Amino acid sequence: MTDDWFYDEPWDEWLGRYLLTRSDGLWLADGVDQAPLDVVDILLEKGDDGLVLTGDKTKLLGLAGLNSGVSDPITVSGFWHSKDQVRVHISSVLVAPRNAARVARGLIDEEPMLVWLPQYVEHNGEGEYCMNQKPECVPWVVSPSVEGNLDEDDPLGSVRAVRRPRIAESFASPLGLWPDDPFARFWVNRRGRILARAEAWGHDDKHGEEPTVSGVRLLCSRGLLKSVLTRSSSDLVLLVNLQRYEKRYGRHSDSKYSHTIAVVRVSKSLDVKYYKGRINHLYKPRH
Repeated sequence: MTDDWFYDEPWDEWLGRYLLTRSDGLWLADGVDQAPLDVVDILLEKGDDGLVLTGDKTKLLGLAGLNSGVSDPITVSGFWHSKDQVRVHISSVLVAPRNAARVARGLIDEEPMLVWLPQYVEHNGEGEYCMNQKPECVPWVVSPSVEGNLDEDDPLGSVRAVRRPRIAESFASPLGLWPDDPFARFWVNRRGRILARAEAWGHDDKHGEEPTVSGVRLLCSRGLLKSVLTRSSSDLVLLVNLQRYEKRYGRHSDSKYSHTIAVVRVSKSLDVKYYKGRINHLYKPRH
């Protein structure tokens, strides 16, 4: 060991890039799941001038597992691309019932390119914290930020394996939830029953221009969601954000982004209310 530094970094930090991402000897490839069959739906449909983003309520609710009410399981956080390369981003927060309708309507009124919900982050296992806050919205899901090391370039692996979303400790601990898997795939209660599942699949090509085929999502059981909402005296406000990126080539051709937004409110009694947002909305930069 040495206390010498390499430029502005200690030697152990520099050398750490040439070790596996995890310290237990498992490779990222050990934590990659098979792609779920229900994330490859086609989300583009025929419009008057070609293909457009869907605004179909059933499809949008289906992305969160809510097209038949609250059944098992419910996707409360996720980020992936559909088969036709539409980016799907699902996020959720807890909101006091008296404020939930106002929060939901406020989200669908925002510019779809910029709409967001707060969440906890965790950088390389250094503890959970909320980077950005939003009035009346209580984050309850953690999105880990972990830097990949040597095995990030493994064609069978993906750094997504260690970036699975999970329920924040302040909510998981009172419910007696803990991970029953080295990669925190399954979250069980004291009886060993699986109440939540965190999935990570696909691979990332850091050096290519092809769209990513990787993704992550957190699924909760109906019972777990009801327990969280009851304990916190809250409603769940869930945001579904579809984004289509069209790359244009040529001197005078600009690439463009289109979005479809939907918001879903789930009450403590697990009643579901759908708020229709903008559909196939073209983002126009102000500058």
